[in-house]
Amino acid sequence: MTANELVQKVILRATGDTYTGTFGDDDSDKVLAYSDQKIDSWAKEADWNSLYDPGVNCGTITATDTFDLDDTIRMVSNHADDYVQIERTDGNLSNYQTVPAEDLKRYTTGNYCARIGSTLKFNNAFTTDSPDYGGTLKVPAFIYPDHLVNSTDTVPVDDPNWLVAAICADWVQNDITLAQNRNDFLAEANDLMMAMKKNNNAQVNTIVMRPLTPELRSW
Repeated sequence: MTANELVQKVILRATGDTYTGTFGDDDSDKVLAYSDQKIDSWAKEADWNSLYDPGVNCGTITATDTFDLDDTIRMVSNHADDYVQIERTDGNLSNYQTVPAEDLKRYTTGNYCARIGSTLKFNNAFTTDSPDYGGTLKVPAFIYPDHLVNSTDTVPVDDPNWLVAAICADWVQNDITLAQNRNDFLAEANDLMMAMKKNNNAQVNTIVMRPLTPELRSW
């Protein structure tokens, strides 16, 4: 589903009227404004396989112990088989296990690191003599989804119909002639979210799911 198709579906379902405007007008801008918040909310609901990158490039290893994470990273993956890796200049790989930030000081030897804010800190500083010096830092991570800007942009949500329903719920809530439809849209959005999580978990059964609460959610 493209951004333009999203606008058309939201307006048709929320108002019952076909969208006759032009992408970039007030109505489409309103839909995109809603979509920014909803897409961000969706990204936090689970470890989505579609947002997983096994090795985000975070620069070159220098003589320090702390490196800035790439801005695309929302969460560093801590799945059992994921390691922060350094692609060394000799072609070999060094694996580093991620640990909670408060525990990093306990690891005086071995290869360990922790996320601290927007940085990745290693348990020991690299030096110019370190085998990893000059290598490329690769971080397994779940990245931020892109927001919709252009009419041809693709909706990044696994099931775009969830985004349609979630936006419609917000669209109608302040319209006294449409507000009675809000709970129906919320119920639909909840069902679609549960289905997305189930499908996501079926693809990688090591992902820990956060169950939905039984009441309707407003996302």
